[in-house]
Amino acid sequence: MLGVDNESLSDDSTFRLQLLAVPYSPKHTAEADLFNICDNLAHFIQEVSCGQDFRRCRITSMSERRKAAGQETSKAAFHIEITRLYFRVDKTIVALPSRFGAVLFARNEDSRCHSGVSTKDWPYCLETSVPRDGIGFLQAFVTAIRLSSPTHIIEGPWFVMNLGSDGHLIPQQRSFSASAWGHYGDELLIESLQFATTFAPAIAELSRNESFNRFSNALRLYTNALHLTPSDIALVAFIASLEGLFTCASQELSLRLALGVSWFLGQDQQAREMIFDEVRNLYAERSKVVHGDKITENEEQAAILLAEDIVPRAEELVRRCLKEMLNSHLDKLVAKTDRLDQFYKKLMLGVPREAALKATWKLPPT
Repeated sequence: MLGVDNESLSDDSTFRLQLLAVPYSPKHTAEADLFNICDNLAHFIQEVSCGQDFRRCRITSMSERRKAAGQETSKAAFHIEITRLYFRVDKTIVALPSRFGAVLFARNEDSRCHSGVSTKDWPYCLETSVPRDGIGFLQAFVTAIRLSSPTHIIEGPWFVMNLGSDGHLIPQQRSFSASAWGHYGDELLIESLQFATTFAPAIAELSRNESFNRFSNALRLYTNALHLTPSDIALVAFIASLEGLFTCASQELSLRLALGVSWFLGQDQQAREMIFDEVRNLYAERSKVVHGDKITENEEQAAILLAEDIVPRAEELVRRCLKEMLNSHLDKLVAKTDRLDQFYKKLMLGVPREAALKATWKLPPT
């Protein structure tokens, strides 16, 4: 049960959110009940704020009212944190504010400034109040958007507020590569936000420091490569991400990688041949960088070729593979080296992807 004790919800309002814990019973644990209450409260706060500033906000118990009515209540301490990421994108046709799962997408209606950090130059914000690691969750949400489309998003400062405090600003955590590595789109589409709604929770779990497997490592390499300014280092990181997804052996890496990617992405013989050649070419350029060989005789032309052609092509290829693996529920399969090798072997022998998948791994329920 949620009540609001106030006359106005203006920017300078002081108001009280009254929270009632559901009585304990064998069928409903207090922990589960309180989690649901916190979740509902967080959604309520986001709906009312729409990206604006809550000056003061406090949670009070209604246990006295319950006791007066002869009903017992459980006691608990609540910790709810609102996390907001300010960002820039050229345009979006999404009606704002809009909710996408646990994230609220809104226009930036405030101009905070604290310790030299300002939000006035950032027109949009993403806001969440997930129970833990709001920054990590919003980073995963943005990563999912970038996996879904080539939209160029520039991340700005963060705002973190515990209910009952004024909150604080955190400077921009990392600057996006000036070349944007394959992300040149100017519009944030609703399809990308819907993809992020579906896959951000999984990406957040995969991105945690304690998560180590083939898929999570490939995802980390891709995400960090997006922010690498030296184009040659970015190329090595993108190809390393691809290797983690498709190679299970230490011999004939270039051939195995090209075969795996082409059979995974290609829908027909012509498409597979094009992808095969693309992977072999990109791997050859990566080898030149790693071993110190020249890409072209002219160093300036080599730098331009890397930044404007080779690295964006490598990024797009890795993005397509990661996105398709998430859509096909293959992230857990990729984490298992023995099953992954069997899966790619069947693909290369001409077994259709769905049949190869069923033979090596059970599809999750739809």
